[in-house]
Amino acid sequence: MEPQPEKSRDEIRKQKKRQRDKNARKQAIINPDTKEDEDEQAQLKDKIKLVEAQRTTEEHQAKKFKACLEDAVQPFPDVKVPIEPILDVLNQSLLDEEQNDAVDKIWKYSGDDKIIVEDFSITITGHDIKTLIIDENRIGWLNDNVIDFYLQLIAKSTTNNNLFVYPSIFHRTLTDRYQDALKFKRRQQNLHQFNLYLMPIILKEHWTLLFYNPDFTKIYFFNYMTSYGPEPTPILNRTRRYFTKLFEKRGGNWTEPSIDDQTVPQQTNESDCGVYVCYFARCLASNHPLEVTTQQIKHFRKQIAYEISTKTLINKLF
Repeated sequence: MEPQPEKSRDEIRKQKKRQRDKNARKQAIINPDTKEDEDEQAQLKDKIKLVEAQRTTEEHQAKKFKACLEDAVQPFPDVKVPIEPILDVLNQSLLDEEQNDAVDKIWKYSGDDKIIVEDFSITITGHDIKTLIIDENRIGWLNDNVIDFYLQLIAKSTTNNNLFVYPSIFHRTLTDRYQDALKFKRRQQNLHQFNLYLMPIILKEHWTLLFYNPDFTKIYFFNYMTSYGPEPTPILNRTRRYFTKLFEKRGGNWTEPSIDDQTVPQQTNESDCGVYVCYFARCLASNHPLEVTTQQIKHFRKQIAYEISTKTLINKLF
């Protein structure tokens, strides 16, 4: 019997994705209430977006009325502003036409081995940047190079917080070789000086994000697919132990942190977890609200590609 050729990494991932989809369909048959709950949540999110759009239209109308009061020449508003165009704007890409074209060229013409950009001791190749593509041929799972590069770019660019980003391999070291994780600080700058710490975590082929703010004395864990992914309690307890050890010599201002498995917007497919990690890292670094829609996440993939390729963050978030 001839030996079977080894499957590629993408083939293995696609096979696992098909199996998870199959299991999810079985679960939906066994427990239809779960599907109904998800549908209700989706409908509720649509209603929230509609209310936000309605509020925007009312504010627009109010400005028109105010203009009429201040200037009699201004025409009196008698037609309401339609909500649909506002909803479209809320879900549009934040890149302009030139920026979109630049990303399309990179995705279309860059070979897998072509070096797109280098920094932070990380090389981003054509293969890496194309993990941001999601279509019928690509599953859109971000690899560790993209996650690590983008979060380091955030740390370098942010001005609102003194931010430190751990490499994605760090949590595995923390889990398997705790003493080596403690030595990590000796190879880095003084880790006591930051007011925000981000730790991307990859477990069970699923990206999640942990962050710690010493001023709030709380460690947060974000999982964008709570129906899948790692159990949060061991992760939170492990990192609390690490930060306690790290800061134990800080002095009287040090308080052992509590832990919080916080509910956040949920992805609607098997591929967006890494994109959510990147977007929420941006939000945390810039004190931006932790809200985003699935359509906006889809557009944010291209924004990540543009920002990585130019090593520059555009000053826009949804």
